[in-house]
Amino acid sequence: MLPPSHSPQPGIPSKTASAGSQAGRAELFRKVFKLVRPGAPVPSFQVDFYPFTGVRHIIHLNDNGVQVRLSDILKGAPPLVFEALAEILICRVYGHASSREAQDYYRVFMSSPRIERRAERMRRERGTKKMVSPRGEAHDLQTMFRHLNRRYFSGRLRGVKIGWSLRRSRSVLGHFDPAHRVIIINRKLDHAQVPPFALEFLIYHEMLHLKFPPLRRSGRRVFHSCEFREAETKFPCFTEARKKLRFLC
Repeated sequence: MLPPSHSPQPGIPSKTASAGSQAGRAELFRKVFKLVRPGAPVPSFQVDFYPFTGVRHIIHLNDNGVQVRLSDILKGAPPLVFEALAEILICRVYGHASSREAQDYYRVFMSSPRIERRAERMRRERGTKKMVSPRGEAHDLQTMFRHLNRRYFSGRLRGVKIGWSLRRSRSVLGHFDPAHRVIIINRKLDHAQVPPFALEFLIYHEMLHLKFPPLRRSGRRVFHSCEFREAETKFPCFTEARKKLRFLC
């Protein structure tokens, strides 16, 4: 719907209503709806900001029309951002494919450094990271972290917490949360049959995310840069550890 030049098409209300007011947001969604579903009866829209922990938006149909909750990170965003998101959400709830232009425009805005910093601050201030003690039944994550920090990072990684996940995941073995500076390891790896070298490699991988923050290329975030991948290979038993972790997935 949004052309590549990011200029609004005729009929999209870039200047007719302020997205800062509830009435203006509802009007914007109604006009975008007419473009997405021409000829269909236009429902009423209730569009509000909501202080979500992360960046998320909710849209659902009910007997009174369409209810939309937008992350309050969008307060003050340009009208075209709301138009792009309105198209994406309306297409989602009615089973249509949104345009590539709308997706790209929204993605570029949300991946800007200012918005990413604000989103991380929101997650840090509003959310909590739940985990259990790093001392497990078979492995002690804290001991492993300290050993790896001394050996590979000269003890420079400070203020980082590590622990086991609350639940066993079938796919995610571990992750690093930069907002809370927390490393969480899947508790299904707390087993005597999991060799320590494989678990240490997984922790080492997550620690590398602190040393090599995500890069931005063509509007997209790259989490595993060439430097990141090269540093991974310096871990002893790199190949064997990766094979073991793939088997455990």
